[in-house]
Amino acid sequence: MNRGKNNLKNITSNNIQRDYLFCIFSGIVFGISFPPNSVGIQALFAFVPLLLVLLNAKNHLHAFRYAYVMLFVCSLISMYWIGGFTHGRDNYLLLAGGLLLFVHPIFYFLPIAAFTFIRKNLNQNIALFSFPFLWISNEYFRAHTDFAFPWLTIGNTQTYDLSLIQIASIVGVYGISFIILLINCVIVFVFRNITTRQWKTISWQSGMCILFIICLYGIPKFIGNKILEEHSNNEKQTHTIRVAIVQPNIDPWEKWQNTIDFQMDVLLKMSNEVSAFKPDLLVYPETAIPSYILLPNNEQSLSQLKSFVHKNRIALFTGIPDVKYFDDSTFAPSSSKIFSESRMRYNTYNSSMLLKPNSNEIQTCAKSILVPFAERVPYADYFSFSKLFEWGIGISGWGKGTDSTIFNFTTTTGKIIHFANLICFESVFPQLATKFAKNGADFFTVITNDSWWGNTSGVYQHLRFGIFRAIENRKWLVRCANSGISCFIDPYGRIYYSTDFNTQQVIMKEISLSNEKTFYNEHSDWFTLWNVIIASLLLAIAFTKKYLFNEKIIH
Repeated sequence: MNRGKNNLKNITSNNIQRDYLFCIFSGIVFGISFPPNSVGIQALFAFVPLLLVLLNAKNHLHAFRYAYVMLFVCSLISMYWIGGFTHGRDNYLLLAGGLLLFVHPIFYFLPIAAFTFIRKNLNQNIALFSFPFLWISNEYFRAHTDFAFPWLTIGNTQTYDLSLIQIASIVGVYGISFIILLINCVIVFVFRNITTRQWKTISWQSGMCILFIICLYGIPKFIGNKILEEHSNNEKQTHTIRVAIVQPNIDPWEKWQNTIDFQMDVLLKMSNEVSAFKPDLLVYPETAIPSYILLPNNEQSLSQLKSFVHKNRIALFTGIPDVKYFDDSTFAPSSSKIFSESRMRYNTYNSSMLLKPNSNEIQTCAKSILVPFAERVPYADYFSFSKLFEWGIGISGWGKGTDSTIFNFTTTTGKIIHFANLICFESVFPQLATKFAKNGADFFTVITNDSWWGNTSGVYQHLRFGIFRAIENRKWLVRCANSGISCFIDPYGRIYYSTDFNTQQVIMKEISLSNEKTFYNEHSDWFTLWNVIIASLLLAIAFTKKYLFNEKIIH
């Protein structure tokens, strides 16, 4: 009897170890599917081991444990860089990054809980095919709220497969995520039916499922290849402008201690080098000017930039810190700062500005989506103690911008140009880019400073995620990074003149202007909305069966 109990314990223990190994393997495969690895195709089966384990999880707690292991391993591989561990130059960054790696998987417990609930109250097959709808609903949720951090959106693994992701102009990055997840689910469905001997290895059912996978993956690729062929690199472009990018490569840890004169000298020297080629627009990176240049005490520095713009007849776009004072403190957000002497309230912003030739108008736009904790403590306006968690470097404690500025300037030929800017982290969010495109932007700029984390995977991931914003809206994207990687991305996701990391470089390209409205641009939430509706219906059916139908049977 005791021997039988011991054997049962050993079998149970071995099964648990096997399940955790499955989850670790799933996390590894999913983690290395992200850039800079060009093996995104692995995401097509990355969730298979996890789903096999979740389908047999005893309860919600077991399901959470398995999902946590998988997502933690994935986060560790794909986001190891988040805490600046490779250089260890800041204790706050190390602590915050480490905590994020441990906490981030918890944000995915919602679809796991819903999946387990549906499995227990309906059946395994319904739960299996509900998984993509539940997960995509959660991905959409991860792109909203002050805790938004949609870095591990599954579709982001496919940026090296341009033919597959061309349909993002219809379904967006979430549609690509859905295709990948659905393929994972069909593989699990086939595997389970064969291993339980419900199907033979070679049968019409397994054949139909394999055909379905081929179509699900092959049709978008076929359509994408046709689109790329029709819009080759050699196509003639009309309505073009010349844009130059300045990559100054200034150490982000030192820039806030250096004088503004040092940074201005670097930027203007590089700008003068490219001015001879007569670009229409010159772009500097995020917070390229590390002081409040729009304040009267920095008028001399602003005059230097204006002088360059008017002399060379080149529009200049740059990232700046900005400040707003509140004469009446009742209108100031509770998270705003206070001058110690005057007690006047003010807010600082991670912002951008456009200087135009032959014009004194200065357009600005403050960053509206801020990196949680690094740039702004989530829901800082609601918690008075939030300042205790602010990072002490020059980018901490920013106010949240509320502008939706479409920048405009006139070229020397009299052409009026409209563009929108995404600051750093904002380029990961589809909803912001589509909003700007709807408002009339002809192209996008992305200004960023990725050198906080050194030459790590994060730099290349951030670069490649921008490919989706170009494809979703069919617009050129001009990417200017402080230390790299700067480049131009065309409306079909092809990258041009990519700079090296940690170098001073100036690049220039002629880009085309487009007022095209894609289906995704005009109906950006349509695909995610249907996912939310279907996921909600499945949950409602499961709730009805558990709490209403079962109750009627009991009575």
